[in-house]
Amino acid sequence: MLMSRQMNSRSLVKSRGSNGNSMLELPVCLSALLLFVVFPMIDLSTMGMRALTVFAAARDAARSASRATNYETAKSKAVAAAYRYSSPSTRINANEVKTIFDRTITNSYADCRSGEYQRPVSSNPLKTLSESELEHQRVLFTYECEVQVTGDVEPLFRLNSALFGSVPGVTVPWRITASSREFVEHPDGLAAM
Repeated sequence: MLMSRQMNSRSLVKSRGSNGNSMLELPVCLSALLLFVVFPMIDLSTMGMRALTVFAAARDAARSASRATNYETAKSKAVAAAYRYSSPSTRINANEVKTIFDRTITNSYADCRSGEYQRPVSSNPLKTLSESELEHQRVLFTYECEVQVTGDVEPLFRLNSALFGSVPGVTVPWRITASSREFVEHPDGLAAM
């Protein structure tokens, strides 16, 4: 009976030691998991959201520039629209917003949704436009407006550059250039083209 008590007490000591060991390792494992998995995922998701801000700035700048009546106001409207998205975490400089207008020559008047051929009509319903008038109208009044916006996206947790070097998005801001295009038609044409 004495031997059975000694064996039971030894088995109790072993089981207590293994439970205590697990409880001691749990905070170390959780902190390592938090440090190497959770924080980088949070940093990556915030970098993605801030990068989407630069793309939204380019889209809004192209839309604003396409509604202008001449090139100079289109350029200033694009800069103003892009600069509205600038913040301490996403910096957009006015010098890094480029506005480009291209004249677009189309070969047909196909409707993108239905695929049917559509011929434009003149202001006089009895008169149809000749082919040369149609080509002249297409060349003069149809444009493609492209705006390129460059922004610097700050990381949520900036790490030491002496330890990791210069890594965009980790130790230094990530430089992103976004481009957006709008297809526009101005009945009067752009004055300063």
